[in-house]
Amino acid sequence: MVLIPASALLVVNERKLLLAYSSRKQAWYLPGGKCDAGESPEEALVREVREELNCNLNINDLNWFMEVVAPAFGEPDGHTIQQQCFFYHGNMNPTASGEITELRFFSKDAYLKEPDKVIGVIMVMDELKKEGYL
Repeated sequence: MVLIPASALLVVNERKLLLAYSSRKQAWYLPGGKCDAGESPEEALVREVREELNCNLNINDLNWFMEVVAPAFGEPDGHTIQQQCFFYHGNMNPTASGEITELRFFSKDAYLKEPDKVIGVIMVMDELKKEGYL
């Protein structure tokens, strides 16, 4: 098994979760991405959000919510994502950039109607629902 360390941003509005559409993988994902060597999950999230959403996050305003361990979508069999998921408690105005072509808020029901679904996103949605966010 190949473990891929990653981090993700959780933004909830009106009981829906913000997802980013990756033109490279043709699917809706949690904003964020893989950690570079020597990078903490928080540092990776700040870097990825700057690249994908044109936002500068203050690392001190990140609040860890959960870890997701799931098959890595779009990667070879045996690749597993280990993703640290954080809420951000600061101001931000995200806009799509780079490989991200669109941002949209989803309910779980709406997400399940998408042609390609990322298991990790569903796991996060389930936990957010359990905790009363969705």
